Amino acid sequence: MRGDESWRSFGPTAFITKRKEKTMEWKNMLPYEFNQALEEGQICILPVGSLERHGEHIPYGCDAGIAEKIAVEAARLTPAVVFPTYYFGQIHEAAMHRGAVNFPAEMLVTHLRMLLDQIAYNGFRKIMIINGHGGNRFWLQFLEKTLLDYKRNYCLYIVDTDSILNEEEHQALDEIYETKDGHAGETETSVCMAAMPGCVDLSRQIFEEPIHRMGRMDGLKGIYTGYYFNADWAEGVTGTPSLATEEKGKAALDIMIKAAARAVKTVQEDQEIPKLQQEILEKCGKMEEGRR
Repeated sequence: MRGDESWRSFGPTAFITKRKEKTMEWKNMLPYEFNQALEEGQICILPVGSLERHGEHIPYGCDAGIAEKIAVEAARLTPAVVFPTYYFGQIHEAAMHRGAVNFPAEMLVTHLRMLLDQIAYNGFRKIMIINGHGGNRFWLQFLEKTLLDYKRNYCLYIVDTDSILNEEEHQALDEIYETKDGHAGETETSVCMAAMPGCVDLSRQIFEEPIHRMGRMDGLKGIYTGYYFNADWAEGVTGTPSLATEEKGKAALDIMIKAAARAVKTVQEDQEIPKLQQEILEKCGKMEEGRR
């Protein structure tokens, strides 16, 4: 018999209280929580990023870490189940830098499609990708197009961390920063500082600032090649990273999280895409019957 009864504070009641405070991250859920989320008609959020060099001062998982932070915090505001973050994005243009993980295009499309099938197999009829890597934008849209060839019982919605912002939110973001740089500059460095505390080391930013675009494709106006990013930014760093602060990142994240929560609610309530998808599938079925 214990003389000290303090162990009781760690009993079932305390455990239940603790679990109520957490968000619905798939990897942390118990079966009854998972089933309850499905019964409530919650959607599944899939954060997608990449493993890519962002100069010398930002961690490789920056894009994925930001997408995950936005997804998890948005799910606190608008309940949704958050799938473990998907790190394997399109990174062909930066694969020459050590630390990048880059798969062939056909493997990217096939593997992610199979993952979406597995999420749907577990009961979700709506899946929303939150993309944190600019290089993923077009291949994710291509993936969605290829899904039109398959009979499926789920709808896919894709948003980028900046595409869901309204005009007022864009303006609010602009007011946070001193510059409007991009990759690994003041803006992304600040947000990474807030999303992944302790992982950014500005003392490692070794390139002379401000870092200007090289413009090596300026003579090819209107012509696309896969080297467009390398033609402007040899080291993958832009602008003036040293202006970044965690406070700026927190303010920016707050705006993006609220926008993402709004997008989750929009997807949750959407009825048009499921109807449209069913119409398309029925038309495809009739075409197949006609070919026989």
